[in-house]
Amino acid sequence: MTTFYFIRHGETEWNSNQNRYCGRSDIALAETGVFQSRILAKMLGTIPFDKAFSSPLLRARKTALPITERLGLPLHLDDRLKEIDFGDWEGLTQQEIESNYPQQWQSWIEDPTFNKAGGNGESGIDAAQRMRSFVDDMVTSPFETILVISHNTVMRLFIAASLGLSLVSYRNFEIENGDIWVLNIDDSGLIKWKSGLHMTHLMMQGIEPLM
Repeated sequence: MTTFYFIRHGETEWNSNQNRYCGRSDIALAETGVFQSRILAKMLGTIPFDKAFSSPLLRARKTALPITERLGLPLHLDDRLKEIDFGDWEGLTQQEIESNYPQQWQSWIEDPTFNKAGGNGESGIDAAQRMRSFVDDMVTSPFETILVISHNTVMRLFIAASLGLSLVSYRNFEIENGDIWVLNIDDSGLIKWKSGLHMTHLMMQGIEPLM
């Protein structure tokens, strides 16, 4: 069995400022996001990971580094783990998108499968398929435990697709900054997801981060 720990990066200023769509914009972690990365390093530091991968975007790398330093693992960057390209929506809030791009937004809401986010961004199916390509490549090395730092929308699209659900159902999955979702793939290729630790719960419990 191959086990993946998929983690959404820590909080950015755009996440906390009316939840602006980050997409491919290379936004740094906010102070809270740095704190979250240190909590993750403490919580995951005793798990025997074999490999660690991250989206090359800054917010993902900065979330991953405290964890991999604690684990003593090299961090590998993979473009397939990037957030979906939101095209003209990048940097905007949902309210601004609905106001400025009503037809694009409605098409995306009705079916993100082949409609491109932001009109000139990436379709849901393209995002889900590149994530699946990454996972398929990793499963060729069985019995490993793999750390993956990625992003909100692309993770939810991949979860929906891997479960055989329509991509419009990705909105039924909620992944906050720093949340962990665990994916197990057995020898027959059977996929099993489980929602793991939630950062909000960890912070409410007063977990002290590594300094």
